[in-house]
Amino acid sequence: MLMKALGCQEDIEPDIMVKNFQVDDIIVMTSDGLTNMVEEDKIYETIINEFDNSNNILIDMANNAGGIDNITVVIIKN
Repeated sequence: MLMKALGCQEDIEPDIMVKNFQVDDIIVMTSDGLTNMVEEDKIYETIINEFDNSNNILIDMANNAGGIDNITVVIIKN
C-alpha cells in the first residue's frame, strides 16, 4: 500500500521494498478514488473473476458508489 503522496513536502523519502514477481502474480495500483468507494474484497474478487475487463468494472463500481474523487486503476499480471 502506497502511503506517501508527491507534492506534499519539499523532500520525499521513498519506501523501497524488493519482492519476487512470480508467474501469475498480480500487482494492483489504485488511487483512493477506488479504495474509498469499493471494499477491498470486492476489488480482489473482480480482478480474479473478471481480469480482462477488471479496470473498467472497478472504475464503474467506484463511480456507481458515488465517484467523489479521481479514480485510477493499474493492474499488471506476470
